[in-house]
Amino acid sequence: MAWLCLFSAGCDNNLTSPTCHSTPQRVVEEISSGRYRGVTLAREAETLYALWSRPEGSFIRALSNSGDPAGAVIRWGPSCPGGMDALDGSPLVVACATSGSSAQAKAGRLLVFRLNHGERESRSYAVATLDGHGEGVSIAQYQSSYVVAWHTASEGRGEAWRSVLTPDLQTATPPVRLSSARVSAGPPEVFAHNGDLFVTWAESWLRSGRNAGHVVVQRNEEMPQTVANTRFGFPRPQLLNDSEGLIVAFRDQRRPYPQAGLYLGRINNQLRPLGDPRRSGRADGRGSPSIQRCGETLFTASPRTWAEDHIIGIGLLTPEFRPITPERQVYEDEHRFNDVTAICEGDDLLVLAAEEWTVEHPTARLITVKIGWN
Repeated sequence: MAWLCLFSAGCDNNLTSPTCHSTPQRVVEEISSGRYRGVTLAREAETLYALWSRPEGSFIRALSNSGDPAGAVIRWGPSCPGGMDALDGSPLVVACATSGSSAQAKAGRLLVFRLNHGERESRSYAVATLDGHGEGVSIAQYQSSYVVAWHTASEGRGEAWRSVLTPDLQTATPPVRLSSARVSAGPPEVFAHNGDLFVTWAESWLRSGRNAGHVVVQRNEEMPQTVANTRFGFPRPQLLNDSEGLIVAFRDQRRPYPQAGLYLGRINNQLRPLGDPRRSGRADGRGSPSIQRCGETLFTASPRTWAEDHIIGIGLLTPEFRPITPERQVYEDEHRFNDVTAICEGDDLLVLAAEEWTVEHPTARLITVKIGWN
């Protein structure tokens, strides 16, 4: 049974006396071993789908608007340990980073698929060969083309890459390395807005034995611009927009907080920060936060810790990034929720959370929880 908890204060430290109540959870899938990767939600016409990857392959399942399973689990493709992302549309367009085999001297590949009603079209489209391993893939539609960005890492150094695909998913441009060769980069995110294409990623290095780095944003083919300096090794930046302009969200570890948190800030048309970013809450879990804009309201869903537990913190923010309500949490005693995505359903938030297998709980579940704010 999952619990939805409401705290009366900031939730960055170990707090006491939460008000909790059981909330219906819908089990999308349950496995006896392994780890979920690339958990995402996407819509094909009026149908909502959950998509995920694990070692046995990649899977899809139709959901109702309340998060109940509305069809069978369908295995549609290979495992995507380097990341997976899906783009709304009819059909769905899905990018998947497969892994190679050093024993067989076989490299991984970045593949793109089309899915019709949960079924994969017979053909896949190879975008790039991947050296090493990766931690993320992102795809967006830009004008009449598709843009896919991905991450590779080898010998302790990460790189961010990008390629443009034609409408029929053929490679229109060779892969372009986005990140500097002198530093290590994290996974990139692509975002199309007002006729422009934006890509954001983080670069990091060691300074006097400590993590240092920055978050950069690139518009079209312009020079990348630094929008924030960081001290956390895994910022995983994202871009979104509202009526006031572009928002950049990223993880960082800043005083006085001992744990990493999620920070949100605005950037202007010259890609310069507009003031200091604001911390919305703790985000020190393994997975990346999911940030959604529903109307002019921002929702955040962040994997985070609370004492020894691994939970999902849910935030509801004003356009100034101030909390509208205290943080709510998807929580289950001694269970480890480490990956999350979310989507708006009217005034509610539908959360898809992935649980990690542990010795204490030798099953892992993929669950949905619908959270109302009224």
